[in-house]
Amino acid sequence: MESVHRYELKKKLATGGMGDVFLAIQYGDGGFEREVVVKRLHRHLAEQAEPLQMFREEAMLLARLGHPGFPSIFDYRLHRSGWYMAMEHIKGPSLEELLTLQRQDGSPPPLDVALAIIAQAAAAIHHAHELRDDTGRHLEVIHGDLAPGNILLHRNGVVKIIDFGVARTVDNAALSNRLQGTLRYMSPEQVRARKDIGAGADIFALGVLLYELSTGHRPFDGSDIEVMTQVANAAFEPPRSRVPSLSRKLEALINDCLAKDPSARPTDAAELTWAVHDLAHELQLAIDPNTLAERLNKRFPPSGKNEPTPRDAEPAAPQSEEVIQFESWLPASLASPAELSDRAEEVVLQSFSPVSDADTDPTNERIPLSEELLELAEINEGNEDEATLTAASGVPLVDDPDE
Repeated sequence: MESVHRYELKKKLATGGMGDVFLAIQYGDGGFEREVVVKRLHRHLAEQAEPLQMFREEAMLLARLGHPGFPSIFDYRLHRSGWYMAMEHIKGPSLEELLTLQRQDGSPPPLDVALAIIAQAAAAIHHAHELRDDTGRHLEVIHGDLAPGNILLHRNGVVKIIDFGVARTVDNAALSNRLQGTLRYMSPEQVRARKDIGAGADIFALGVLLYELSTGHRPFDGSDIEVMTQVANAAFEPPRSRVPSLSRKLEALINDCLAKDPSARPTDAAELTWAVHDLAHELQLAIDPNTLAERLNKRFPPSGKNEPTPRDAEPAAPQSEEVIQFESWLPASLASPAELSDRAEEVVLQSFSPVSDADTDPTNERIPLSEELLELAEINEGNEDEATLTAASGVPLVDDPDE
């Protein structure tokens, strides 16, 4: 495969609406090398201000987080092949892979595994929720898409949350009236397109994951419209109706997280973290990273050095090009007309799998960039080919509105 600046792309890991993700090798002097993940923005989006801004904000946010529960970011650059960021390669399966295997076995994961994953994920997301910039300004970060595919399980037992592509911050509040993320793991306020979405949305998603990990069933399932209606009303089967032997305190914790009213959920993700630890202590379950690592390595035996892990499987053949389609939906059952006018916007459901000729063009030609976008990306004239914004560059990660 091709090389992007100092990174040799080895294999495509995934393709999404915003870009492609590759396993790559970073080379240095003296024989230095390491595996990294390169995420590259689709070329046809490089001339569109909003996708480019979202891509840039994701890189800047990752650089700010600095917590073991998130992947480290090493680089953010404009190369002749397009915009890309280079990140830590998480060696291990995703939570989605774990849940898929357990569904095949017909049983949920062991309870200690479930609690260990949620405890670490909640602690990490609390760090994001409390994040501030260098001036002390609260950034009000909401991940907004805590689906199983965005939670990776490192073989050392550390849980990593990835993909802040649709994250909300105090600086992109305009995104609050859009339906973005994974329906089954959204909160009622997200589905209702409320403007006051807060940290409770991520706590609700963690509750969905805890339900699924504990019972082996999804609390919300069916067609998109059915799922949206279930989520909007927080309507789900009680966990103990799925698994009668489930701890009553665990069921109560799940029910608290899945409360329709955000104020009825745990106050913050830190409270959820401590609640999970207290429950594990009461049930005499070890949920430390070393125990989780041991469990994971038994379920996913380590492969050889050059052997791909399950999440590194070759991607499916590219789909045929589809036009971006929008479906507007506002069910009358969600709220009264007066409530909707005051507290909700029209829900917009985006469904797209864009594939552009530019994304598969083997010629790797340089992409044209307008002056407006170069200014947006803070690139000096004459330095378009290898412009750099690294995590250590000192460039403000969030623009100061007062400047």
